[in-house]
Amino acid sequence: MARALRSVIAAGSVTLTTACYDLRPTMQIEPKQDLEYRIELTDAARVAVADQLGPEVREVTGHVVRRDGDDVTMSVSEVVYLKGDNHRMTGEQVHFNRQQLSSVNERTLSMTKSLLLAGAIALAVGVFVGSRSLFGSGASQGDGNCSGPGCGSASSLHP
Repeated sequence: MARALRSVIAAGSVTLTTACYDLRPTMQIEPKQDLEYRIELTDAARVAVADQLGPEVREVTGHVVRRDGDDVTMSVSEVVYLKGDNHRMTGEQVHFNRQQLSSVNERTLSMTKSLLLAGAIALAVGVFVGSRSLFGSGASQGDGNCSGPGCGSASSLHP
């Protein structure tokens, strides 16, 4: 029972951290601490960052730390590889040339998606708790075969 509840909570946490964001295409890429970008790399960029992030990087998510003309320095929080694997990063700084970026998207929190998802999770947890009788009513549920006086009392259990 506890294992199932932990699984529900873990799945909800993963969903909350990924499903509540919008990606908006943009031509601008500026250093803003509260704004995350997801960029898709060209083949030239994959080769250029292979020694820092590994081979076959498709997308990089993170904050832009510095921009000087076409040179962009990003503090990377997540890498997505061509085969679909994701890897969390701890803010490693990687340099790109703007010409090496296939697409640039702003990653912003979507309040609508967040509220809808939170409501759905709350409903699912409520249904789960209600269906499992986790808190019980305190009433004894005998086997239904006892109909005489003292059924279910301590005197009927011990002669």
